[in-house]
Amino acid sequence: MAGLDLWVKVEDGKVVQGANPLPLSVQNWGADKEALIRSGWYPVVSVKPDSMDYVTEVWESESYEINEDHVVWTLTKRSKTQEELDAELAEKWRLWRIERNFRLAETDWVIIKFLEAGQAVPAEWTAYRQALRDLPTIVDFNGLDWPVKPT
Repeated sequence: MAGLDLWVKVEDGKVVQGANPLPLSVQNWGADKEALIRSGWYPVVSVKPDSMDYVTEVWESESYEINEDHVVWTLTKRSKTQEELDAELAEKWRLWRIERNFRLAETDWVIIKFLEAGQAVPAEWTAYRQALRDLPTIVDFNGLDWPVKPT
């Protein structure tokens, strides 16, 4: 029995522990398939859609059909709602702003160093920080290239 096969725990005709690899404590019994079934552990046959686009779809539901020597685990999917897509985009923006603000903050010392010395801030540093500030105008996160920090 492979440790990565999926199994469910069945009690009183109901699945009480969802599809997962067989727990190590159960694997250590050294029992064969029939003994595992007698103790309530059934191997899983998975039925799911051929493909899944995790950007636009989510798993909607699962059901179990208990048979004599296995359990059929059926998964269904649905398209994400506009509300879900909007919430994910808002979270991406929130995390993105945190990263952008960190990148700006980690270069503050460079700007302060030049200003305290009464020197002009080098153009590459000004351009870098401006590029970071301009990034919120980007609508698509796919392929986002962060500006390269000067050396």
